[in-house]
Amino acid sequence: MEEAQRELVFYLGRAAHAYALPHAGRVSVGRAPENDIQVDDPSVSRHHLCLHVGANVEVEDLGSANGTYVVPSVQDAQAPADDQTRRNKHVLGARLSAQKPVPLNLKDSLRLGSVFAELQLRERVSRSIPPPGVLAPEASALAQHILDPVMAERYQLALRIAGSNLTVLLTGETGVGKEILAETIHTNSTRAKSPFLRLNCAALSESLLESELFGHERGAFTGALRSRHGLLEATDGGTVFLDEIGELPLGIQAKLLRVLEERKVTRVGSSEPRPIDVRFVAATNRDLRQDVIVGKFRKDLLFRINAVTIQVPPLRERIADIAPLANHFLKQFCSKNGLPVPTIGAPALLRLQEHGWPGNVRELKNVIELAAFVRRGASLSVDDFLLDGLPAVSNTGELAILNTRVADPDTTDIISPVRGPSERATTARSLEISRTVSLSPAEDERQRVLAALASCGGNQTRAAKLLGFSRRTLVNRLREYNLPRPKKPL
Repeated sequence: MEEAQRELVFYLGRAAHAYALPHAGRVSVGRAPENDIQVDDPSVSRHHLCLHVGANVEVEDLGSANGTYVVPSVQDAQAPADDQTRRNKHVLGARLSAQKPVPLNLKDSLRLGSVFAELQLRERVSRSIPPPGVLAPEASALAQHILDPVMAERYQLALRIAGSNLTVLLTGETGVGKEILAETIHTNSTRAKSPFLRLNCAALSESLLESELFGHERGAFTGALRSRHGLLEATDGGTVFLDEIGELPLGIQAKLLRVLEERKVTRVGSSEPRPIDVRFVAATNRDLRQDVIVGKFRKDLLFRINAVTIQVPPLRERIADIAPLANHFLKQFCSKNGLPVPTIGAPALLRLQEHGWPGNVRELKNVIELAAFVRRGASLSVDDFLLDGLPAVSNTGELAILNTRVADPDTTDIISPVRGPSERATTARSLEISRTVSLSPAEDERQRVLAALASCGGNQTRAAKLLGFSRRTLVNRLREYNLPRPKKPL
């Protein structure tokens, strides 16, 4: 292991580029090829800035067109007012004056036009997919089964930015594992021993979301009998994962923007801002740039949350990952349920690799777990997988895939286990299903409950509609048949 040294890390698109700094000297940065560090981005000037490297590092803007900005690390920004380093630093987010060097400390963020960089201290050791124990258990297990080079590159980038305080935006389809990647970032950061808050922005109303996020003072609204700190205050020192950030109401977007800019929260019913030390990781399956155009998402908030963007590719583009992930989920499920672990036959594996996986990793997990439960032999076959329809009970008492279609003359699509926003499964009350039953009524219903949950990706509300139940009835059936409640999705 070589001695740690300072380096400047640039975040361009979906990649991070690290440049080792000399122990002393002048380092020029700009778009022109003659610079010591060339940054190929149109927002960066040909000769944008230079670094003066010695015992300390100073940054000097060279009269750039789009400016240079130094954003202190959270810890430095909250340092006492009489701290000499803090006094010498420019105001948070202020544009630097040309030809006037200012200090650049470790973990400070540097913005050149629209490009972000950070001064880091790194051991010159290459790291690939993190070893077991570095990540949270589920994240660690999944990381070990990533063979696809593009996905491995995404994990490398996540590890590279984990030590910074930059806000990260994770994009990708539902079920690709964005939350697992957010955990990877958190558990490989200096915040790993602090809270990791998962917040589904689509699950709460605007009024409830505001109170939950920012807290409230006594008497702020009817029922506020005492003061209460919000989730952001409670996560101080940790990481906040804002899942489905594209679903945030515009009013909350404006308040979140202020939190990101000032690192302070103001409780409902109060005018006193309270400082917080929180790192934000956001995720969405929406096209936020398009949402900005139509007025559903704030442009300034998008700029704040995508200092680094990592796009997680869908499973159908990661064929190399399907077999190792399927075997991982199979062993995990059988181990938890005391079942012998079957193998996956070659024809079955080929079928998995040919499937389009609209529900991505989440769907693969559900399909494998159901197959392990209903398998017919020591090896999983194609017939064990629920991939194209709703399983019913055949005349042999075994689950089988029927030609189950929506009772709609304008469509011939087979019901898919996972659908998009239109949720074709919600029309399942119109399904016409032919089946014969040789099982007892209770076992028949138990099998149908399992199949419906698998078809709906574990979503209990959708599964209840598919079965013609209320959600409460479905919960009662799960309890009656001693079936586990579906876990939170990946």
